[in-house]
Amino acid sequence: MPHDAALQDHPDARVRREPARRRRPVPEDIGFGRRFVAATSFGSVLNPVNSSIIAVALVSIGHAFGAGASATTWLVSALYLATAIGQPAMGRLADLAGPRRVYLAGTAAVATGGLLGYLGWSLGSLIAARIVIGLGTSAAYPAAMAMVRRQAQRLNREAPGGVLGALAIAGQATMAVGPPLGGLLIAVGGWRLTFLVNVPLAAAGIAAVLAWLPADDQRVRVARAWLELDPPGLVLFAAALTGLLLLTARSPLWLLLVISVVFGAQNGLNIVTNQTAMYAQAPADSTGTAAGMLRTFMYLGAIASASLISLSFGHAATDAGLHRLAVILTAAAAALLTITLADRKLATARSIPV
Repeated sequence: MPHDAALQDHPDARVRREPARRRRPVPEDIGFGRRFVAATSFGSVLNPVNSSIIAVALVSIGHAFGAGASATTWLVSALYLATAIGQPAMGRLADLAGPRRVYLAGTAAVATGGLLGYLGWSLGSLIAARIVIGLGTSAAYPAAMAMVRRQAQRLNREAPGGVLGALAIAGQATMAVGPPLGGLLIAVGGWRLTFLVNVPLAAAGIAAVLAWLPADDQRVRVARAWLELDPPGLVLFAAALTGLLLLTARSPLWLLLVISVVFGAQNGLNIVTNQTAMYAQAPADSTGTAAGMLRTFMYLGAIASASLISLSFGHAATDAGLHRLAVILTAAAAALLTITLADRKLATARSIPV
């Protein structure tokens, strides 16, 4: 058979003859390579960076708008609230409308929130910008997990453990980048740059998705997606979370989160194991939803920790308050360990690649 005829009969012939500018990413060509890992992991960086970068800008923002610590700390809790609410919602949207579409929309929202914060004319506008950024960054992780699952189904193979590990690392290890990056930006051009930096980061993320991730293989069903999201339930959930932040007993330091090296190491171990368990047990068509719920409970813990610190220390940090906090955490850890050891299903579960 002539070479040209054989090439025409090849299933990839149409793709090869198509001009390069019109070609779209093909799952079989991308696989689980570096481009796929980079594109899916990049969006997960935006949330931890934005969670920590604001810490070094609170004083400058307070001086700019004549606001005290109790007011500027809403810039911290606004993003946590938006993320806690947005993670499962964005995850469900990813399952229904397509993870790549939701990933792109969320990343675009991050750029919008960053620009709004850069142009901020009041503390309220900055809080609104943080909410938009929180909702936008909520899309990255659950959508990425859903894309990993769908890519595995397209290729008819399991996702390599390195892919899931990269997502976990990108979502947590980069939190340490926020404070030094924020300090550098403030030194160069002021606190507004801590918002504006989201624009080029989001642009890079969008470019990576468009170039390296395959298109969604389903149509958007707006009506079904709207009903599945349960808007009244989201409103009630947001009201409940807001009320739980308010349980701070008059302490102006209720949002100061003190994280030690020991707790950081423990948190990192939990993130990897919980993510692996979620990926293995979640139904294929609900991976995004499950990933969003996993992240929501992480942020519920962050919110609860702020209230616990306030209740333990009261108006001043004392040895007695520290010991009280240690007793509570020790009791909670002992209860969790007991429940884990008593669960016989965990001991007989099949091994899961990590």
